[in-house]
Amino acid sequence: MTHTFRRKLAVACALALVAEAQTLAADFEQLANSTMHDDRPTAETSRLLQDELLFQRATQVYLWAMPLINTMGCRSGRIG
Repeated sequence: MTHTFRRKLAVACALALVAEAQTLAADFEQLANSTMHDDRPTAETSRLLQDELLFQRATQVYLWAMPLINTMGCRSGRIG
């Protein structure tokens, strides 16, 4: 790789991380400032919380599955 390509790649990765951080901050603000009525979530707030819960569960399953996928990859690499 050339030095210029590496620099361009580093800048692109940094910009992607900044955009992702801004998106996460906006999502957090939306959840943190959700409306409540009589200390109970509204229908919109319930939907937002349910979406966040499903996202967190999916992320957890993905992270927990990584060691298994790695082990299966190593095993199939030895066999095949």
